[in-house]
Amino acid sequence: MTEMPGVRILADDLTGALDSAAAFATPLSPLPVLWRAEHGLPAMAAIDAATREVDVDTAVARQGRFTDWLLAGEPAFKKIDSLMRGNWAAELGALAVMAEGRRLVVAPAFPFQGRVTRDGRQWKTDAAEPLGGAIHAALRDAGLIHADIGVHDAESDADLDAIVTREMSGHRPRLWVGTGGLAAALARARPAPAVPASAPTGSPRHDAPLLALIGSNHPVTRTQIERAMAPDPRRHVRLSASPSDIDRVLERLARGQSCIVTVAFEGPRADAALVIAERFSGLLARCPSPCTLFVAGGETLRDVADAIGADSLAVEGAREPGLAMSRLRAGRFDGARVLSKSGAFGRPDLLHELFEEASSGR
Repeated sequence: MTEMPGVRILADDLTGALDSAAAFATPLSPLPVLWRAEHGLPAMAAIDAATREVDVDTAVARQGRFTDWLLAGEPAFKKIDSLMRGNWAAELGALAVMAEGRRLVVAPAFPFQGRVTRDGRQWKTDAAEPLGGAIHAALRDAGLIHADIGVHDAESDADLDAIVTREMSGHRPRLWVGTGGLAAALARARPAPAVPASAPTGSPRHDAPLLALIGSNHPVTRTQIERAMAPDPRRHVRLSASPSDIDRVLERLARGQSCIVTVAFEGPRADAALVIAERFSGLLARCPSPCTLFVAGGETLRDVADAIGADSLAVEGAREPGLAMSRLRAGRFDGARVLSKSGAFGRPDLLHELFEEASSGR
């Protein structure tokens, strides 16, 4: 049982579920993160409804399976994409119908990752144009005309803290809508739990070998790969259809050397997703459990979990905002540590630092 009772998070993808849940979790009180619901849902959890990459009707239907569960949470948190991708407006329109009487608090900024909200529009701090139109207009087009909605600008964590404080002073029940930035602000506003004297401090060490499975082709992740490869290009293996590529990965891991694995494929994105899943599955079928698994991309993390028979993750916190630390539950890699992030998240040197830390044993 976690020390943050009542938190329920509904996310549009798996890495988003993890980086939002991380704010409410510790190694001593992990929070379950699920993507299936065959056996019922726990009182406190984060759920990946996998709504981002599908059509609007499918997204709304998938979300609808979890709406009653979500709205019974305290806090109830709907996680949307910080780049405003996917079907977020239609999903909020459907939620508002079921959440009648609640105030929707919309604050999608994630300042640590360079996502801010200015004048009701989402921005990347390094971009000259906003990420789409006005948030209010998108919600109005989705049917939220008479709903009680607060769309909040924020450019810092202090701004998000102030939003939470102000909104919590009201008496109406709320549905919080945002990203890992707002989730962290909500967690900071809750009473701090008592920490046993024996509790570990600091970020856990990530021993070699670290196996990095990269399904994202986002420029942010490509830069991270390039920086991590710079000291030794042999760290990177691109999986083709040849079994010899898997052999190269396994040889590195057997020597205790960390490895970055991507997939060699040129073609439509939909086809690429299938090929990535197939090749990572082939690798994992022959792979022993690494000391640490690093995965970039929510769809990739789902594919990896399915390939090794995991049925959930237990998130234990965040290495830094947007980089969740969790452990696999069930399957061949049961208990293995996982670091995960969105393909669009992270500092340029992030992967390089993790590789150097693993190899040095720090």
